[in-house]
Amino acid sequence: MTAIALYAAVKFWLPLLTAFGLVIKAYGSTKRGITAWADTLMNNHLSHIQAATEETARLLRDAIKSDEEHRKADLEVLQEIKTGIEVLKDRP
Repeated sequence: MTAIALYAAVKFWLPLLTAFGLVIKAYGSTKRGITAWADTLMNNHLSHIQAATEETARLLRDAIKSDEEHRKADLEVLQEIKTGIEVLKDRP
């Protein structure tokens, strides 16, 4: 291959390869930018849902604890009623 043929090949292929490389680089940076934007959007969108879910879980834990306390109180009242009925049965 002569120097002129080599120069012609480089002159033809170098701009094509450079343009192709720039297109690939632009595609990659655009893809990264869109991915970062979508990630930020989803994190912002889901953050209030996560906070609401955590608050609901806390409220449910409190409700279960409160329900257990009410059951204990109900059992104590029922025990006192039972004791009162037993006392009334023992009377003539």
